[in-house]
Amino acid sequence: MISRNDFFCQQLQVDSSIQPRQIEHNIIAAAYAGLAGRVCSFHRAWMSVEPLIGQLVENEPLPIIANGFAAAVSHYDYPDSVVLMIVQQEVSNLFDQRNLEIALVLKGVKVLRASFEEVAIRGRIHEGHLLFDDRIVAVTYLRAGWGPEDYHSMSAIEGRQLIEMSSTITVPDVAMQLYGTKRVQQALTNPKVLRQFCNHWDAQRLEETFVQMYDLDTTISKDSQAWEMAIQDPRGFVLKPQREGGGNNLYEKDLVEMLTQLSPMERKRYVLMERIYPPTHQTSCIVENVIRNAIVVSEIGRFGVFLAQGDEIAINEDAGYLVRSKDYRSVEGGVAIGVGYLDSLMIVEEQSLHPYPAIPEKGGQTLILS
Repeated sequence: MISRNDFFCQQLQVDSSIQPRQIEHNIIAAAYAGLAGRVCSFHRAWMSVEPLIGQLVENEPLPIIANGFAAAVSHYDYPDSVVLMIVQQEVSNLFDQRNLEIALVLKGVKVLRASFEEVAIRGRIHEGHLLFDDRIVAVTYLRAGWGPEDYHSMSAIEGRQLIEMSSTITVPDVAMQLYGTKRVQQALTNPKVLRQFCNHWDAQRLEETFVQMYDLDTTISKDSQAWEMAIQDPRGFVLKPQREGGGNNLYEKDLVEMLTQLSPMERKRYVLMERIYPPTHQTSCIVENVIRNAIVVSEIGRFGVFLAQGDEIAINEDAGYLVRSKDYRSVEGGVAIGVGYLDSLMIVEEQSLHPYPAIPEKGGQTLILS
């Protein structure tokens, strides 16, 4: 499993300390490991003559993730087996994917690329193995399949079914993909549920990163349910559907409009999450070769690699970070759609951060590469 756990930092009203708050845990839409390392390398070179270079937090997610894939191929233990990367027919994140492909090729691991539709046409199962163009597939890495648009045809559905029915190590399989839904994330914020999977001390540490999440029909008081509370205070919440990937959450006016239209049955498709307001900072970013000054907020993701068979864990390793910065007024942060920018972490004094949504006069400087 390759995952990315995304956080905003939030300034607490109690003591003004900065604490991480979980946004979501991506199991299938865990992209940008390759480009994150490239951006950090650029920052390291650009800042090499600056005294601030010592404050840059080094970041190389790709080698650790590539090692995880190579270990999985070795664990499958079949000569000349390959990694099959499932991609969308119109790929918007090609260069990040190619970074991983090159890293695996340099390790002697053959990588093939295909859509679900191509798997249905050119794939088959033989003695439990998934064969694609008659090559045994040790690992199938899904870089598609997190949204309904990736299953628009019966052949796409048949391709996914063929993968799941085989013995290939799927990253992720259906069960792990379902774990990434908002409903499961909401369930894990329940202390009784969380303690079924970890000890009390670890659970307490995790709970410090959680914000409130509700079923829309949860009764908040005698007079209102969660969806009614959100209509009364739309700036306090985010409405999230049961899926990964950006561009699907609803805020403020759009949130109110949706909640007033949903039927009781349709409300079960969404989760209401407390909105996080991270501190802002000043920065410079490069957009189409033009340097722009901006007031931004930054989302920080931690990559993780996990490989196990039953209760036997082979790999459970942190693999570096991803930073996406965006204009503090934007509710979306997608890099591929031109809203967010890949960034790197620097260790700075808290005085360079400013409470959201105040616009700071001075602040810590970083460079964001688009």
